[in-house]
Amino acid sequence: TLTVTDNTNTGLVTATFVGTTLTLDYQPNQHGTATITVRATDLAGEWVEDSFDVTVNPYVVSLPFSDEFDRADGTELGADWVESLGNLGLGGQRLVQLQDSEAVAVLTGLEAADVSISADIDLSGTAAGRSVALMARSQGPGDANGYWGVYFRSDSGYAAQIWKNVDGVATPLRSVSVPGPSGNL
Repeated sequence: TLTVTDNTNTGLVTATFVGTTLTLDYQPNQHGTATITVRATDLAGEWVEDSFDVTVNPYVVSLPFSDEFDRADGTELGADWVESLGNLGLGGQRLVQLQDSEAVAVLTGLEAADVSISADIDLSGTAAGRSVALMARSQGPGDANGYWGVYFRSDSGYAAQIWKNVDGVATPLRSVSVPGPSGNL
């Protein structure tokens, strides 16, 4: 019988045996080291153990980064993305909202000073009050410092805005009316 008897970092990787196959399941957005201990036990109850280290290096997206979403339609966004709110998927080489609720997908692994982001937006068929936003953090975790652009639909039409957020205080930098439901943000 083969078993995993210890794992020093289950937040990084889980280890399980199915028959004689050891499967390592890596947790998203984690890096570090885990020591896995496995045991082989024979029919007489005698056993032997061995340990090995698993190291996961930080994942860094190389720039310039572009995602054409040229994968099969479905709920998997891809290795560079983590869905942190709502229900998103891929459809017709686009990131699409699968339910009528807020949704957030985060591009992981960016570690560069000068990042430029853009997206082709299409709000066709959406109700007033719906929006799409892109955000670039300027420092630290969370969204207390950064810039974001918003493309939204109101009762009177469509508009785009650019905001700056410093220590949690948001300031609008620019707001313009746009002629229709689609454009580049």
